Amino acid sequence: MNDNKMMLKITSDTRNRDYWIKGVGNNGITFSAKIFDEGSELGIDNGRISKLDIRVDNKTIVNFDRGWDVGPKSPEQKVIYTAIVSKLNQLSPAHKLESAVHQTMLEKLEAAKEKASMREFEVTITETLQMTITVDAKDQCEAEIIVEERWNDSEFILDAEHFKGAKFEAVAVKREVGARDGDER
Repeated sequence: MNDNKMMLKITSDTRNRDYWIKGVGNNGITFSAKIFDEGSELGIDNGRISKLDIRVDNKTIVNFDRGWDVGPKSPEQKVIYTAIVSKLNQLSPAHKLESAVHQTMLEKLEAAKEKASMREFEVTITETLQMTITVDAKDQCEAEIIVEERWNDSEFILDAEHFKGAKFEAVAVKREVGARDGDER
């Protein structure tokens, strides 16, 4: 198996509760590992992984439980083992996960506070399209009537090439007393 083609995915991460990670890979690979925040003499190479079970098509190819029960034998098994251990060693410690979850909750709280202080506005966008038409008429009023009639008959169609500008006007939305977000106005 080529290491570049190996795909690994974490399917369960309960390190903040019991330090376990589970995952899958292509070609029938499954793995589970117990990973601590710091290395130990009981871990693989004195590292953070104290238990590791790797299976291919439900057959155990690696089992480490604070010591080797089954080690990788073939070159293909060693590639699988190396890729999984590398992925697991790159994971943040569990205490950083809790910190990140806590930070996310704080950010959501701050966003909710900010939203509560916001007001709702309806903004009207008015685009201006402009076309100049030359007509023969007795006076200005007749010229406008002639062009308006021809425009009503769809003789003149204004589109994006006639765009001259836009204006934006905001008006605060008035809510009924006691109305909350999501309530009908």
